[in-house]
Amino acid sequence: MHPLLLPELLSLVKDYVEPEDWFSCSLVCCSWHTTFNPFVWDTCTVDPFQPSPPSVQALETHAPFIHTFIFSGYIPPSYFSAQYTNLHTLKMQCQNITFCIPNSTTDTRETINQMWLRVAALIRNSPSLSTIHISAQRDTLVNEIWVAIKDSPKVKTLRLAQLKVNHAQSLDFWKACSVLEKLEIDGCIIRDPLGSLWNVVGLPPSFPHLVEIKFESVSDIRAENQIQIMAMCPKLRSMYWRGGGVSEFPVDYFESAVTHRKEFQHLESIDLMGRTIPDNSICDIVKSLRKPLRKLALFQTCVGPLSLAVLGTHFQTIQELDFTECPQIHSKDVIMLLRSCPLLTSFKAGMLSSLDVKENESWPCSDRLLALYINIQLEEDDIQAASQRVFNCLSKLTSLRTLNIVKYSGLIGYLQHNDSPLQLRLDSGLSKLSTLRYLELMSFDKSGQSMTMQEGEWIKRNWKRLVAIRGRFNANQEMNQKINSLFITQNDRFHRRRQK
Repeated sequence: MHPLLLPELLSLVKDYVEPEDWFSCSLVCCSWHTTFNPFVWDTCTVDPFQPSPPSVQALETHAPFIHTFIFSGYIPPSYFSAQYTNLHTLKMQCQNITFCIPNSTTDTRETINQMWLRVAALIRNSPSLSTIHISAQRDTLVNEIWVAIKDSPKVKTLRLAQLKVNHAQSLDFWKACSVLEKLEIDGCIIRDPLGSLWNVVGLPPSFPHLVEIKFESVSDIRAENQIQIMAMCPKLRSMYWRGGGVSEFPVDYFESAVTHRKEFQHLESIDLMGRTIPDNSICDIVKSLRKPLRKLALFQTCVGPLSLAVLGTHFQTIQELDFTECPQIHSKDVIMLLRSCPLLTSFKAGMLSSLDVKENESWPCSDRLLALYINIQLEEDDIQAASQRVFNCLSKLTSLRTLNIVKYSGLIGYLQHNDSPLQLRLDSGLSKLSTLRYLELMSFDKSGQSMTMQEGEWIKRNWKRLVAIRGRFNANQEMNQKINSLFITQNDRFHRRRQK
């Protein structure tokens, strides 16, 4: 057998080249075509604005290879003719759908409804389908969609964004949710199921299988009722809540549900946002949890010393911590958390002072950390020595994939300028970070860096897995462009990923 036909070599080639190059690999010879063609068609996207979308004939031929189907805009009837027997994931991105309908007339609503009926049929006829994402920009789907999901044998994950569920569909919508394991609702208008609707026969339904729920900017359902829906999931392990400016988190209701009514018995992941959530309430909630925490994210809350004291019982199991924009979490707290949680893989917080690093050079306690978002401030007279100590501690994070050394914020367009930021300079100790061989994302946006070509070449040479950089290398426009050119003209793989 020719060496280029060895399965082991083909596997290595597949892992080495970019997905964009799989099609070229499939044209090398028959054996390579047999190997790479399934990968080429594993994820298929149909977009009316594509220069050359896949033909109906090509879809019918390669339908058995398609595991993920992504539709954008209006989908012509002909695309539903193939039998997608191995389809696992269906994504419908239907923003501005009316602009995608050819020869649009006054019958646009009927045309869209017919498309949704075909989608419902696709769901019913896809026995392996397990995950559905639908984004429809305030459009109302046909009721057959929810019936198809309820009757599907394997659909367990449903993600909805920017759509509307009207009163007539509420019964079937919530029945569809009762068969799911994971439900995400983002920016949707949904009739409150805990109002008069519960007088309908068959409601309220139970949610015996749901283990993960995400509610973000959900309109027409009171915040208290959103938490009550979560409480109706006896197996719930993970909850995510964002009011999106529509409402504040119902602290008293959630605290009562956890501490008094003994609901949320299996909760191990909490992700909340709300400036009105006080430290003592977070303390009581954490104290009342029945299972060890795996994740705690408290964006823009008043989490503080009381909560940290009781959180200590979860230090041995916690894997993710997010205290972004929490004013009562100080630099000494950051050091304490990084030293105390041996399984920590992701950490986000406000500021880390070099003064605290000087007193606690033993952090971090583990090299498991994959993502670190922290605003590192050099608050000493000897900036050089402070930088060396910080770089020495960071060098221990040998598994790190993401490093963000500016103040992270979930608020779009909001980044605070550092006063004395850590400078990524070789003469300050940057070379110590050669141990971060798995680094993929580096962010230093608006941190006032003054790198030279020497630092740029060092980054390119040592962080070979890097696929994205966020921030200016140098305030000088000419120097910044020179360094930037290293990652554009000489590394096409980095450039393509960087633009996404």
